[in-house]
Amino acid sequence: MAWVDLARQRLPRLQGAVDRLGSDNCATVMARKPHQFFVRHVPLLLAEAGGWRQAEYVTRLAVIPYGPLLDTELLEQTLTNWAANKQCRTAGDMLQHAVDLHRATSHLGAAGEAEWRRFLSTVRTLEDAESYYRYVELEAAMA
Repeated sequence: MAWVDLARQRLPRLQGAVDRLGSDNCATVMARKPHQFFVRHVPLLLAEAGGWRQAEYVTRLAVIPYGPLLDTELLEQTLTNWAANKQCRTAGDMLQHAVDLHRATSHLGAAGEAEWRRFLSTVRTLEDAESYYRYVELEAAMA
């Protein structure tokens, strides 16, 4: 029992340390063992992605694996950040990552599907009709 008390005392310091990590390092820590403790960082990873490869990396490493832990509010924040960040939205692997995350958030049911429809609509207003990044793979997965 003493170890549990010690761990509880150290959690605020651990949280502070994780908050100070850059996106890549935060994703690496989160990926070690997906846990509810870290889930609030998921939307931030996509907001902070500074390039296509970084967006793909953090999504593969820590966004998709956290899909089963997301609630509707966190999914909404995650998808909002994804659509708003052009580095996320227009990275090649993100098209398939969207399908994978959609599958990983199926536990959210109709509320989750509504967020995915909103994401698809937002992306399509931001991208030209001829754009490669209109997420047709996601649309097919949602059908």
